[in-house]
Amino acid sequence: MSHNTSGPERGIVCRFRSMPRSLGFALLAVPVTAAAVGTFGVLPANAHDTRTQQVAQRSAPATATPASGPASASTAPKKPATGRADDGRSAKKDADDEAGDDRRHGRDKDDDRHHGHHQKYTAEEALGAFFDAGYLYEDAVALKRAWHSKADVSDVKVRAGRKLLAGRDLPVDPSGTPATEQEIAERAALDAYLDAGFDSDDADLLALLWGPETDAYEAKVLAGSKLLAGGEVPIEHGQTAWSVSDDAARAAYFNNGYDYADALVLADVWSGVADLADVKANAGHKILDRLPLPGGVLPFDGDQADAGQQAALDAFFAAGYDYDDAVALARIWGGIDPFDAKVMAGDKLIAGIDLPVAA
Repeated sequence: MSHNTSGPERGIVCRFRSMPRSLGFALLAVPVTAAAVGTFGVLPANAHDTRTQQVAQRSAPATATPASGPASASTAPKKPATGRADDGRSAKKDADDEAGDDRRHGRDKDDDRHHGHHQKYTAEEALGAFFDAGYLYEDAVALKRAWHSKADVSDVKVRAGRKLLAGRDLPVDPSGTPATEQEIAERAALDAYLDAGFDSDDADLLALLWGPETDAYEAKVLAGSKLLAGGEVPIEHGQTAWSVSDDAARAAYFNNGYDYADALVLADVWSGVADLADVKANAGHKILDRLPLPGGVLPFDGDQADAGQQAALDAFFAAGYDYDDAVALARIWGGIDPFDAKVMAGDKLIAGIDLPVAA
């Protein structure tokens, strides 16, 4: 079988026949593309361009992916993902789901939105609210477990107290009994007493000043109540029996059951002291120093109160005196209780002694 070839085609066939057999089969295995055929000059120029364009279109992917490197002028920049509304809704949904999960499991994160508002309460106020609500140590342990907290139990108490002061509920009920109004008032008075700088030594001195029916604890509460009401305490921090004012010493004199008649006896003993006010003040300093008074003078016995108290009160009112007069007398006699002033005034009236206040 003969093949008539001429021109470029004849040259190609001749060169192919002159190649080694192995190389020739390798060339036959290569796909003959339009570009390869055009290289050998078989196709005209216009056919080469058309075939090449069709092959390029078939080989291109459906969606063009920009190559790495600088973007072409025709490539539009992508919008940032954070600007999509779906992302905002998704983040809000995740936060709501997490908050709901915390509520269902009793968890309360340390960085919750109310944490900053709680800081306006001091640790002392928070602890007071915690115990006043009836919570005990074991309740704090239960709260620590419910909140999945790694804080100390003492810190959990403070945190719980601040939440209570802010009007929030706790996931654990108190196991103790809530404090009464009186106990809460006493706690506030004690806090006011300590905040003013007074200590236990001052309480001992105040207990002596306010009479035998007042112990150190009651003295703290009474002093704190006076401070909360805008009043004053008759001593200053660190004062002793002899450094308190004479007015405070005279108050100690009357509050411990001594009266005008006792001052007359003491004036005779202390001949160098002519003014009865000075006699009472000197006696008051001795009482605060736990020293006995000379001349056999003893305080009024409280056991005799029921027998003579009513007679003194009757004499007081029979002379035309009233409660306002008792208040004035109590102020003159060193700030004693108005009721005690009535009894003391009645005793003096029965003894024929004039009062410093007219009826």
